[in-house]
Amino acid sequence: MTRQEIDSFHQFATSQLNFDEPDEPSRDEVFDLWRIANPSSTEMSESLASLRRGLADTEAGRVSRHER
Repeated sequence: MTRQEIDSFHQFATSQLNFDEPDEPSRDEVFDLWRIANPSSTEMSESLASLRRGLADTEAGRVSRHER
């Protein structure tokens, strides 16, 4: 982890806290929100690959419709 990443996380975590509210997020919740907003390069690559597979399936007609 770089100093810039640590500073960025600190700023993000501080922005998530509302000291006037009794139901502020837990440490784990703040970290989860950070990971969603700042995925690792591996997570980003996996997500993009999954999206590409889904788009290719759609274009090839390999989709099914699930009615509720």
